[in-house]
Amino acid sequence: MLRGLHAEQLRLRCRANANHSPGADFPPYLLYLKALPCSIRNLQQGIKALIFWTLLHFGLRQFPRHARTRIITAEEEAKLLAVCCRGKHRKHMRAVIIVAIETGMRRNEIRSVSWSNINFTDRVITVPQQFTKTLKTRLVPITDRLRSVLLDLRHKMRHDAVVFGPADFKTAWKGACRDAGVDDATFHDLRHTAITRMLEANIPDRLVMKISGHTQERTFMRYINQTKQSITDIARRLDQHAGELPAAILAPTTAPNVAPFPAPFTNTPKQTQTDRNQLKKQKSP
Repeated sequence: MLRGLHAEQLRLRCRANANHSPGADFPPYLLYLKALPCSIRNLQQGIKALIFWTLLHFGLRQFPRHARTRIITAEEEAKLLAVCCRGKHRKHMRAVIIVAIETGMRRNEIRSVSWSNINFTDRVITVPQQFTKTLKTRLVPITDRLRSVLLDLRHKMRHDAVVFGPADFKTAWKGACRDAGVDDATFHDLRHTAITRMLEANIPDRLVMKISGHTQERTFMRYINQTKQSITDIARRLDQHAGELPAAILAPTTAPNVAPFPAPFTNTPKQTQTDRNQLKKQKSP
């Protein structure tokens, strides 16, 4: 279950299962480290996680809060899928990208889902709780495009087999982005894109939170991103709403003939004492 987990996944799971206030112990974290298979990679990630939690324990570091708003556009998605179809070594990435962008599942969740978790009849993917960030089971819908991709892979594997295997596809993703000319894109941006598209499809926010696995609205708000298309649609809706308003409100009005504000600056000469004395004589009877 814990094979291939990196330091970030360890931090997230321990954060959900223990009280990490100053002075708290780390029994869940030590148990996760002990359960990891013995390998150089896991040892390196374990040391990183140990340093992270030590600094956090003594109040020397806080959880990073980076508000990333990058999403994948339709043009970039087409380029990535086209690049993945060119060679056999990257062919599996096409299905991975479609799963991520259609469901909003996290990378570790995609790697852990088996065919027994997929119900083609009800068009639902069940994400087991042991592989989720919040340790809660959730249901993810299967779209027509996703169903077609999964059915192409289904006949090649056993019923209880993992869909994409335990291997990490971080290197394949970076290579696909490089060949497709997609800059500043992470695999997690596919999750941002999926949630943004669900909201643009007028799916209720609470339902999208259930699908994406968010329990806090503050965290969910970071995934609500603007696109050029969404801004254009808002402008069209405002125009449509404006057409329903009374004509008197929309009629152009003529502004009165007033001096502009602020008034232009004029450099008037400075009055001397002699000028002031002359003005006093003129005002006196």
